[in-house]
Amino acid sequence: MTWIQVQASRLNGFKALNSETFGFLPSLTRCESWKSCLIGGKITMRNSARIICMLVLSLGAASASFGQTVKEVRKTLPLSADGVVSIETFKGTLVITAWESPQVEVLAKIEPDGASSLDAEKVQNTEVRIETSGGGIQIKSDYGRLNQNSNGFDDNEGSLPLINYTIRMPATGRLNISDHKSTTRIEGLRSEV
Repeated sequence: MTWIQVQASRLNGFKALNSETFGFLPSLTRCESWKSCLIGGKITMRNSARIICMLVLSLGAASASFGQTVKEVRKTLPLSADGVVSIETFKGTLVITAWESPQVEVLAKIEPDGASSLDAEKVQNTEVRIETSGGGIQIKSDYGRLNQNSNGFDDNEGSLPLINYTIRMPATGRLNISDHKSTTRIEGLRSEV
């Protein structure tokens, strides 16, 4: 039984499978495979275009709904060769690589640590603070807006979002990390961490 025949049998009780509503579907249910339908000429170009449009719209809607739960922060700041980068985070990943450029490039992706709508809302209420201070750069994961909801009650039910950092910094720069449970990878730094 082909995929189309399975789908048609699921719709059997709806009486929607007729030539008036979905004129192209009965010809699909008689096909052995998509390839035989296309080569055998049982699907017209118009019906093929309908199928492709439905698939594209479905994929577009699905990717749009998944993409709304991730928030990105990008920032590049100058830093001297012996400057200090300080990172304060809670959970996620830290990937830090050295380069010869006199600047720090930060990419932070804030992602839910669950699949509920509350987890997606927490992403929107989580911030990444990137500031310069006395010859250094401070990067901080800020969950402060999650602690209270509009009623003033603690709204920290469930998991905090993940913050995944990708940072490039001068090879001779100094690095300070304050972290709770992130996976950390550091490559190419010539100074102590």
